[in-house]
Amino acid sequence: MGCCSNWEAAFFQVYFQACQCKIAEIGSAAVSLGNCIRSTCRLIAEHEAPANIDKALNTVVDYTFDIATTMYFTAIEEYTKHVSINTASVMNERCAAVIQMTKTLEDTVQTVFPGKSAILNKIKKLRLEKDLCAKDEVSTIKADLSSSDPSYTPPQSGCYVATAVYGSYDCPEVWTLRRFRDETLAETWYGRAFIHFYYAISPSLVKWLGETQWFRNLWKPKLDRMVQRLNEDGIPNTPYHDRQW
Repeated sequence: MGCCSNWEAAFFQVYFQACQCKIAEIGSAAVSLGNCIRSTCRLIAEHEAPANIDKALNTVVDYTFDIATTMYFTAIEEYTKHVSINTASVMNERCAAVIQMTKTLEDTVQTVFPGKSAILNKIKKLRLEKDLCAKDEVSTIKADLSSSDPSYTPPQSGCYVATAVYGSYDCPEVWTLRRFRDETLAETWYGRAFIHFYYAISPSLVKWLGETQWFRNLWKPKLDRMVQRLNEDGIPNTPYHDRQW
């Protein structure tokens, strides 16, 4: 395999550049990596031995979602330091670029490798489970996965971290966060990036660590600051019933 067909060199050069990007560069880094994914998949299709294609694609998928998750949470974490409705747009733009990068991966694999249904389903599951998809894509992805794999169970959502920290799903702090989630952020697909902050730690992690004092000490000051700022911005802390989507 000559240098012109070396998909690993092509992909990882851009990948490692993206790994070193600053927070303000997350959007442009995601766009660059998305463009690289297209060319990388073409290199794999044109020059990789058929027996090695699955391994090559799985490598691209795994590394893409690793960096997508890192970029996504970095953008959200930066926002939570200065949380307000007005400053959400910067986070939204960065997270939207990361989501689009994973969409580019899905579309490219589907176009260039139409017979690789297992890998395509892997991408769809990761996009859904990591919340790296647009709101209007969710039902389609779920339907596709249910059709191809009837045993697949979509992930469930819940304010796991906030509930673990405050000890109840129904308390003023969690009411504030749930109301902000449903009535402000969920109105736009990219606003769901903020929702994902509360789902950042899986239910299993909260199950094992949620009762520990250090876990509460770690997250409570962050959530307290968020809730205070949201209340000051006019988000009520009165009883609330989740919106049905």
